[in-house]
Amino acid sequence: MATAPGFEPLPSARYSVETIDGAEWIVARAAKNWFLLPFFALWLTIWTFGASGALLTGNPSETVVGAAFLLFGWGIVGSYLLWQFAGRSLVAVEGGALVTRWSMPFVGRTKRYDARQVRHLRAASLAWPFAGFGRFSRAAYPPWFANMGSVQFDYGARTVRVLPGLDEAEGRMVAEWLGKRLPAGAAG
Repeated sequence: MATAPGFEPLPSARYSVETIDGAEWIVARAAKNWFLLPFFALWLTIWTFGASGALLTGNPSETVVGAAFLLFGWGIVGSYLLWQFAGRSLVAVEGGALVTRWSMPFVGRTKRYDARQVRHLRAASLAWPFAGFGRFSRAAYPPWFANMGSVQFDYGARTVRVLPGLDEAEGRMVAEWLGKRLPAGAAG
């Protein structure tokens, strides 16, 4: 969409609608945090050398502790880097279910919610303290921050949040797209 001269350009949505296995899915790629990416990459390198040094000492107690710290660091920071580079969140309506999925290399999770039980579908705004972090909160990733998302709905006595990394306006667009595909009464 063109913008008149002198105005800020209109941003486009950071999600896409893709056909996967015959169903339409909203796909949101992981938001990149360009401040934390090089920091964590450097930290993981230093962490690896430090923990490897402990492994090479030959002292059995230091070897076990060093291996534990190495695995812990690689698990947390390695998964964060994988999410940043190749993570994505997906949501669709298929077969009477609202289906959510997050995936990154080597791991992912899919959840199916009975579409007849989905209520009050809406865009989500981040509550404090996450609202003040702006772009930093968009880099949240499952499974560590799985309760953040730009679209939310009520399912029984719980509020489910999906699609982290999008703005509230994008969340409204996704909620509208899903609302057209869900049974009447789901949209907020």
